[in-house]
Amino acid sequence: MSDHRHEDLEGAITFIGAGPGIAVSGSTVSIAGNVIMRYNAGGALAEDWPANADGLDQALETARCGDVVEIPAGQLIASATGVVIPAGVTLRGVSKTKSIIRGSIYGGDNSVLENCSVWVKDSDSVELIGIYGPAAGEMFQPPNRRSQRRGRRIPRPRSD
Repeated sequence: MSDHRHEDLEGAITFIGAGPGIAVSGSTVSIAGNVIMRYNAGGALAEDWPANADGLDQALETARCGDVVEIPAGQLIASATGVVIPAGVTLRGVSKTKSIIRGSIYGGDNSVLENCSVWVKDSDSVELIGIYGPAAGEMFQPPNRRSQRRGRRIPRPRSD
């Protein structure tokens, strides 16, 4: 039996740490695709939740200006009150064809919605709007590479 020394093992062991698409909590490792993850303004993983409407609501409720909430591929059905993106927070999906939110989105000032699609439920109204900007300030949606050259500002809700 050979005598293995520490130098012999260098590079042979890979430690898994939190990073893009990987969440580590104690001895539990989660891979993006089954969780919603919130990263703080410094880019460090802050917390993760199940990929469902309650998880999305909780992630956004705890998010602060500069945070990024990432949703996995798949469809998330928004709660009855819709999805509220706080001021200065980014809600990011995997891609516009893979991350889909069904329901309405309400964005705070300087909030960002990127790499996801919003499908609005059927309605009797003539105009279906799925994304609402803040009453004051602006919400931004970065460009879609296929159809837009520039990003777009999201309209403010109309006051009737």
